[in-house]
Amino acid sequence: MYKTIKIVYRIQDKDRRGPYRDEYIDRWDNKNHNRDLILYPTPQTDQGICTEMTEDIYCAFSSMKQLRGWFSNKQLKELRELGLKIYVLKAEIIDKSSKQILIKFLK
Repeated sequence: MYKTIKIVYRIQDKDRRGPYRDEYIDRWDNKNHNRDLILYPTPQTDQGICTEMTEDIYCAFSSMKQLRGWFSNKQLKELRELGLKIYVLKAEIIDKSSKQILIKFLK
């Protein structure tokens, strides 16, 4: 476990809900994410992640480059239209892989 505070990048709505939440998952083109769990692993299938997900742990990215490797311009546009945007946040990093990081929001 890392438990360091860093600047992170996360796509979410104003209530911290991300694009894979039930209210959004079927409303944008994420077909490639569902088919390719090597390029787009869930935290549970990401071999670099050892932390079990809980309600207070969220997925994010360590850089804009990492985020842009996950979402295409078309997908980012679709997500913006749904009210989700890229937030640059200070957060506690709980775990990380080459694809994503797990964070807790600072209180």
